[in-house]
Amino acid sequence: MTIIPLSAFIWMGAGCGAQGDANPAENQTIDSARIATIEAYIKTIDSESFKLATKKFSPNFYGPKDGIGALYKNGQLVKVTIGLYPQNQETRDYYYFDAGKMVLARSLEWVKAPNPSAKEVICFLGENTILLTKERTLALSPGQNPSPIFNQPTVNSIGNNARAYRQILSKYGSVEKVMKGSQ
Repeated sequence: MTIIPLSAFIWMGAGCGAQGDANPAENQTIDSARIATIEAYIKTIDSESFKLATKKFSPNFYGPKDGIGALYKNGQLVKVTIGLYPQNQETRDYYYFDAGKMVLARSLEWVKAPNPSAKEVICFLGENTILLTKERTLALSPGQNPSPIFNQPTVNSIGNNARAYRQILSKYGSVEKVMKGSQ
């Protein structure tokens, strides 16, 4: 089984929307209507999460606290949450699905030592593309809880980074294998 450490991906250094092997159109704009639709969908899923069917998995990638939770609505996968605990870190990844397609990938990383920091990257996904990336980072004091990251403004970037999109799918594919292998 191939396991891709989440901390190795915390989203390709500069973020999943950074320019790379992309071919963005000139004067590319954010599809605000599509982003708003995805955001509304995410809020709906999160608000209903306590009512949804749940399956839990214990992948034990780094230790016994590691976990994967999958939420299903009307038999369809709508959200996968992954919590991992590498040494001196905690990571959380969230994948949201609508009609079987991934529409959002969100990653949170808390590095506890040697240089404490927190990072959040949210990628809004369209048909084989990244529509928008929202990113924020924060240097922390030793022992500081990472929650102040949510008070930081996000930095937006647009552009389809094909390599980053493939990495998101590959990273999720590793998680999906664990879920399928545990059923």
